[in-house]
Amino acid sequence: MGSVNKGDTVILAMSIILGLLGAVGYFLAVGESNTPADRNKKKVGLWLNLVAQIPWVIFNLATGSWGLFPINVITVISSIRGLRLLRNSESDNR
Repeated sequence: MGSVNKGDTVILAMSIILGLLGAVGYFLAVGESNTPADRNKKKVGLWLNLVAQIPWVIFNLATGSWGLFPINVITVISSIRGLRLLRNSESDNR
């Protein structure tokens, strides 16, 4: 049986934390945005996903996980797009 080194434990912990952060952001971002409360929840989820990409990129660079960069790019683009759509729908409702 092999031993687990500290680097592997840090990578596992970071991937779990960042994965949960992204999952919470996604959970908040999906669904209807008919009410102000729904729109605020969606905004929080989109911002959470957007901000979470900073540590994700650092993590990917540190671990050499180059294949995950397309996911970072797609998440950033879709979060910005979602925030812009919410802002435009709010200005249309005024």
